[in-house]
Amino acid sequence: MTLLALSVGSSACGHGPQVTVCLVDVQSGGMQCSDPDNNVEFIPFAQADGFISMRQNDFQKILDYMANKCIKR
Repeated sequence: MTLLALSVGSSACGHGPQVTVCLVDVQSGGMQCSDPDNNVEFIPFAQADGFISMRQNDFQKILDYMANKCIKR
């Protein structure tokens, strides 16, 4: 499994919040996470209360929306 390190800020007009991205790893029973500083950690499902998730296509819609709003005019 390849971890995705992502900073939403880099997609949001060059500034914005730095976020941790987690990928669900069903075989391992948890989530593989990477924060903006590239620190990687495993979080078991039992400790993942309060996390949100979305489909890859839905997250792409958010990235596309931010990119559209950041077009220099």
